[in-house]
Amino acid sequence: MRRGSFTATLRDAAAYTWAAGLAVIALDFLSLPLLQWRVSLSYVLFALATVCVGWAEKREFGTRVFLYRLHDAVIYSPWKFLLLYFLWISLFSPFTPVPVASLLYAANGWLSLFAVAISAQFIFCERNPQGIVLLPERLALVFRVYGFTVGALLTFLLLSIFYPSLPVETIVSKQANLFLYFTLGLPFLLWDLVKEGRRLLPRFLSLWAIFSGGVVLLLVGRKYFQLSLALSVAAVLGLFLYKTVRPRMPTLRIAAVALIAGLGALCAGAVLQARAPLQEGLEHIRAMMEAKMRSSIAPALEALYETKLLGKGLGVTEMIGVWARVMAEAGLIGFFLYGAFFLNLTWDLYRVRRTPRVVVSNIAMVSVAIFLFFASHYVENPYGAYVWIWYSIWALIAATPKKKSLR
Repeated sequence: MRRGSFTATLRDAAAYTWAAGLAVIALDFLSLPLLQWRVSLSYVLFALATVCVGWAEKREFGTRVFLYRLHDAVIYSPWKFLLLYFLWISLFSPFTPVPVASLLYAANGWLSLFAVAISAQFIFCERNPQGIVLLPERLALVFRVYGFTVGALLTFLLLSIFYPSLPVETIVSKQANLFLYFTLGLPFLLWDLVKEGRRLLPRFLSLWAIFSGGVVLLLVGRKYFQLSLALSVAAVLGLFLYKTVRPRMPTLRIAAVALIAGLGALCAGAVLQARAPLQEGLEHIRAMMEAKMRSSIAPALEALYETKLLGKGLGVTEMIGVWARVMAEAGLIGFFLYGAFFLNLTWDLYRVRRTPRVVVSNIAMVSVAIFLFFASHYVENPYGAYVWIWYSIWALIAATPKKKSLR
């Protein structure tokens, strides 16, 4: 096999393996026990993808040039703030009240940073003298896997409401994580469904994921999810009204999707109300969601006061929410570094947005807004791969003002 063809094979293998890791993230039962925690098998796939793309880079450019490219991908991007963040927390991990937990969570963060985030910068785009170029074919693979996985899991969860005997807790034991995972990708699914021309995934796949997710989230009744759905629909509709001269067809498509999902939720709700045992099952799911999605900033402020703004250490608290947990565990410095990543990311998305022919950056900004205003307050683990894949996709879009045409 020729050198160039094997390098291309390594890059393709990295893309497929990274996409497979994305699918495994949502499958809670695919995890391994580690001390008193469970670690998703997706990290094995992300690490393998990193090895493949690193090997391809070394073969094509040599070790020295690859290290230069890696330096540029980290330092001249928002990732530099999270690099500093993990350096900060790693220094104090051995000295916390629970050093094993702190070291484990720090390792989780480093793995997410390099195996999930930085590797995506080399898998889904090209770096050449003209700049950084997005590769839509590879990104389309990721969204196809995401759409199929989320659609299948949400459909199974919907069926479990009507058929309580289904082993839903075995397949999806953390519904809150699945719902957050869906809401962050919903703007991309809506945009890809209604736009004309090139699409990342087939329309039937987008429609399936949107319909099943919309019905389930409306049935659960959590105001957070309803607001997320409304914001996604309104924002994507607003972008089409702003960007297009003739927005009639996209507008009708978005309205039809929202109407179908709403009618589906109303019909399912009527069936559940007519059957008391099924209604009790739905109330049980709602109660579980309420118990898992409680967040408060007060304990984080107390932790800051007790530790003189240094934080208690990673893995020490059981707080829900990115900002509360980062503040309590990493202190004020960690909080500012984590926040600086999102400020830099938002600014880069804004700058890319002003580049001709770039539209997906607007959708990425909608997804980031949903995270910052809604999802971030209910994330269980700020270092987990199920949110880091979205960090990776947002940063990837923010770094690539150009894109190759699909063959």
